[in-house]
Amino acid sequence: MSKIKTPDDCGDNKVIFRYDEPRFFIGYSACETWNGWDCVRVDEENFKKVCAMAIEFGDDLLEDSADTEPDEFGLYSLDGHCSQVCGFEHRGIFVTNPFQTDCGRFEVDPLEHYKLTHQELVNIFGDNYKALKS
Repeated sequence: MSKIKTPDDCGDNKVIFRYDEPRFFIGYSACETWNGWDCVRVDEENFKKVCAMAIEFGDDLLEDSADTEPDEFGLYSLDGHCSQVCGFEHRGIFVTNPFQTDCGRFEVDPLEHYKLTHQELVNIFGDNYKALKS
């Protein structure tokens, strides 16, 4: 029997990103870029939210979203579409998950390990930053 694939199985890092304005969304990224924007994939719920917001602000990049199909993990690509992964630089490394060491191998408390305040975490990742915790 084969296991059902889920977004968390996709192999990319779970990230919080912004889509060309100050709203935060949860997605997945392999930390690649295209045309200056981060390559992000999102589940159907977040895809619909991003598309609605893009249309609301007159962004026609996702006008053809009705024809977009999800990949094998149920994720929709936003590659090259005004997406920017949230994070901060620590010792020359861009950290996208404050609950992991900069190498991504160990869980940490961001308040202790990175010396960030709660408000700094909210400013960088939004109110839902705890969604990145494993």
